[in-house]
Amino acid sequence: IGSTLLVVEWAPMGFQPRIEPGLVVESYALTQVVDRIDQMAPFSAPVLIVGEPSVGKERMAGELHHRGGRSPFLAIRPGAPAVLEEALKRAGSGTVFISDIASANLPFQRLLAGILERHDMASVGRVVSSYPEPRILCSTSRDLTDLVIDGHFDEVLYGRLVRGEVRIPPLRERKVDILPLAQEIADGV
Repeated sequence: IGSTLLVVEWAPMGFQPRIEPGLVVESYALTQVVDRIDQMAPFSAPVLIVGEPSVGKERMAGELHHRGGRSPFLAIRPGAPAVLEEALKRAGSGTVFISDIASANLPFQRLLAGILERHDMASVGRVVSSYPEPRILCSTSRDLTDLVIDGHFDEVLYGRLVRGEVRIPPLRERKVDILPLAQEIADGV
């Protein structure tokens, strides 16, 4: 005798899951994330993607990049400031995704804060940036507010990043996504 697993999640009356090519978006919570990404995609403002480890932060960064119509997409991990400078030059007007920004050292953070400040001023015509204008996307699984308070994260950079924040809920809060996600992984094996 077979068995059926029924997974129920809260959603507003009339909610229908979205069909998103390449994404598993069954839950209401993730639908809200995708809606936010759609709203942010046409703009060049930096975005901070927050979520627990392995929740899909880089995948959402890729979606944001793709929906914004930029090219290329460069993913880097924080390192020496020269790593960031090289990525900016290579990205041109594409996207630089910095995974785990919380692990960046303070010189890297300060360089990134300065670059974002120059991009802001260039967008209102006050300064011409010496860097190309790639979009900056960062991710973290840590609470940056606590790191700022402890002096381990640059306050200026924090202020620039949290203006565009996307929070991806953990799978335990969107259980209806688990089976379709497992099926997608199994199909790709």
